[in-house]
Amino acid sequence: MGFGILFIGYALAYLMTLNFLGFLFRLAGTAVMLCGVRKLCDFETKFRAAYVLLISLAVLSCGETITAVLTDYGAYAENPLLENAGNILYLLYMAGTFVFHFFFYGALRRLSHDVGVLKIYTRTVRYEIYTAVEAVLAVLTVVTQYFGFKIANAFFAATFIVFYILVFLNLALIYSCYKNICEEGDEEAPRKKSRIPFIECLIANSEKKEEEIYNKTKEYAENRIRRENAEKEQKRKNKKKKK
Repeated sequence: MGFGILFIGYALAYLMTLNFLGFLFRLAGTAVMLCGVRKLCDFETKFRAAYVLLISLAVLSCGETITAVLTDYGAYAENPLLENAGNILYLLYMAGTFVFHFFFYGALRRLSHDVGVLKIYTRTVRYEIYTAVEAVLAVLTVVTQYFGFKIANAFFAATFIVFYILVFLNLALIYSCYKNICEEGDEEAPRKKSRIPFIECLIANSEKKEEEIYNKTKEYAENRIRRENAEKEQKRKNKKKKK
């Protein structure tokens, strides 16, 4: 459906950017995300808003990449105008990221409701709240830095931590969509194995633990129902004896 491609692109754009070539990973990740969301548009029209916004993010990322290459490797090294332009493009990209998440959650909520996967529906609501908190922290960071307040460092640290917590939560959400939402007719199809042994091992262990938890929960629920029925039956017998 596109969730697998989106997972790869999201990891590239937001998880693999903590290095001096982060602008390249951001550009590549945004392009891959575009491909994934484009496929999702065929199943839910609300993804089109997220797709359009991703196009804007791709343009911003291209601009950031060009300025980074010119200032770091070209003849415009230490050019303050280009450096400021690159920083502004990055800030605009991150601001657009928050908006993209809200569009994505809204479309995913509609899709998960239509296919009956309510656990994904409820997670999107929670993640919208987390993203709103992250956006407030980001705004406070920019404002306090602009006025030179010392608390800006604390806001920056909180923003950084919350952002990457959200990144991991969203990766888990997208993977959950990949595993639980499929095209019509593919419900009984077996999971495709990953070509990477390490990833396949992680997924297999995760599925095994999930199955164990499911079986234990099912057994506990069945035992509880049996106990409740037995207690009700005993109460009925006691009432008959009293009569």
